[in-house]
Amino acid sequence: MVLVMVFWCNVGVAHDFITFKNCYSSEFNSLEEDGRYDEHTFDIDKKRNTVVRTTIWNEEMMKKYEDANIIKIQQSEHKIKAIGKRFISTDFPNKVLGTEFVFDLKKYTIQTSVRSAGDIDTFTLICEK
Repeated sequence: MVLVMVFWCNVGVAHDFITFKNCYSSEFNSLEEDGRYDEHTFDIDKKRNTVVRTTIWNEEMMKKYEDANIIKIQQSEHKIKAIGKRFISTDFPNKVLGTEFVFDLKKYTIQTSVRSAGDIDTFTLICEK
């Protein structure tokens, strides 16, 4: 009986926390072919209404942008604005700059919209479970 309860509790936790890992641009066939990241993940925490994006740039990108002084490991937190059966979306942090994500829980893709001074560019990331 105790084992059943522990198992049942863990199932509930699993549904509240979702990871999209090895994310890469849909222009490529894999994270390796994309060629920018050692790791690129999104951790969705439905209980806290947050998404944490973790980017670990590969050495090639570190060298390419050495003058820009980029940080090898970067994390950003995004507030969830809506949770549906199939989609979870974040919101732009403000009306001028920022990134919005729409996570497709069925296809494990992310529609990414980047706002810069009023213009919005949209692209898709493909991820693994």
